[in-house]
Amino acid sequence: MVELRQLDFAVTHMPVANFGLGVEVLAPMTIVLLCREGDDRWPLEGEITPDALADVPLILLRRRSGGGIYERIIEALASAGVSCSVVADCTDTSAIYPLVERNVGVGLLPVHALHKPHPGFSMHPVALLSAPERLALIYPRGRRQLPAVQHAMDLCRKSLRA
Repeated sequence: MVELRQLDFAVTHMPVANFGLGVEVLAPMTIVLLCREGDDRWPLEGEITPDALADVPLILLRRRSGGGIYERIIEALASAGVSCSVVADCTDTSAIYPLVERNVGVGLLPVHALHKPHPGFSMHPVALLSAPERLALIYPRGRRQLPAVQHAMDLCRKSLRA
């Protein structure tokens, strides 16, 4: 939507492969398992290991086009020798919650340190990727932004880098 000038800027996951966009890396993200609160399959402390995800129905975040977190997770599970079962993929994190709520599977998604799960859900860190996912601010390169848009971008920079 930024490319089509339907949005002035956006916050998205890396990588961004469009040379017409300015890209500023803002913050690292960690991979978490999203499940219903009280799901006793997952330890309350420590990270979940890849082998604990073998044959567990997974719901993953996936881009409409290009590579991203979906491919990184699939590759990391394969490298760990884990047979995974992806039952759904979504382009938006908010779409994963209702699927988890209805017991379709558990979500594996990247989250920023400030992200808190919705009521009735819990998140558990997953030891899966060797390098963290990164969150980035993207905007049209060489395009002058209105002061209000620039202020909103600065607010994103400040809050997400903190």
